[in-house]
Amino acid sequence: MKSPKMVVLAFVFLELLLFSFVPAYSEYAIEKGAAVVEAFEARSWSFSTPKGLDQKLIGFYNVSNGEAISAVVLDEGAYVNWRNNRTAVFLFSRTQTTYEELNLTLVENERYYLILDNTFSSTNKTVDVKLSIRFVSEMFRIPIACLFFFMPMILYPLLLLINHFSKKEAYHSSINHLYFLLFFVVSLGFALGKIPPISMSETLSIIEIVVGSVVALVALFVSVTALRISRESKENTEKMMKAQLLYEDRKRAIDRLLSILKSEKYSELISMYNEFKSSPDWFYIPGGIRKAAIEEINELVMWANESNPEPGPYSEEELDALLETAEESRREDWEKMDQFERFNVELGEKVIQTKRSVERSINEYLEELSKE
Repeated sequence: MKSPKMVVLAFVFLELLLFSFVPAYSEYAIEKGAAVVEAFEARSWSFSTPKGLDQKLIGFYNVSNGEAISAVVLDEGAYVNWRNNRTAVFLFSRTQTTYEELNLTLVENERYYLILDNTFSSTNKTVDVKLSIRFVSEMFRIPIACLFFFMPMILYPLLLLINHFSKKEAYHSSINHLYFLLFFVVSLGFALGKIPPISMSETLSIIEIVVGSVVALVALFVSVTALRISRESKENTEKMMKAQLLYEDRKRAIDRLLSILKSEKYSELISMYNEFKSSPDWFYIPGGIRKAAIEEINELVMWANESNPEPGPYSEEELDALLETAEESRREDWEKMDQFERFNVELGEKVIQTKRSVERSINEYLEELSKE
């Protein structure tokens, strides 16, 4: 659907091609040739109309040898009355003429009669007769040639369904619908050009069908568009709710991590950190912050275990005891400190650096979040 213009042009070309092969009318012959009507006699032809629309009896008769002749065309009921010398209503009646053309409107699936009457004359007449029935082939009471007019009525709802279920932006363009409505109008023009209306009532019927079809298509378009908007609104609402829930969960997790970083005791810091890592809140911490916390705290624990002057790692209680004297040790001259006192000072500084590093990662994340 990248080029709706090309789609419409392709369908228009297809319709022109199909219309050129589909005849507007069908026709079959009743009589063609010379017929002799005896003196004081009448000659008749009976025929039945097929299933179809716009039934017409067309043709002519011409007296080629002899004087004038009379002719009538009547249906089954009138024919019975005429045979019984009763009053009959004729569809066509001419008295003593030599040439006449016929163009009579008939009803489908009815029986009719053409009678050439020579009962008033004492001479035989030779009459050239050419008669046929012309009608519009139909399907579902729609002319075959006009079925292409309904192609957009099938294609347009399909477009709307595609528009409803597809996430491609091209399908959401309103210009597509205008192109298909244009296709609808062009199809109507082809249909009317192929089989024009023969009366005002038929014209009004066509207008009614067209207006009703356009209204139905527009209503369908509006309905599907409303459904699509409702669906998108629902999806956006769900996304906003999920984003809000995620924001609240992250905020709670970050607040918990900040409270852990406020711990003054090394053992309390490490204990609360390990407990936090095993909780669901840990997974709501943004990846950058989580990575920084893991690296910094692991580095702190590793340094504490490797740098202590006693064999083996300090226990958390021993490190806390050393940290309690760290502030007093800072006041003394570094040169006067032994290795235990120096370790206390360095450990205290490492703890402060670790906290600041993780807090800096949190502040950077919150700053980027505020810009969004």
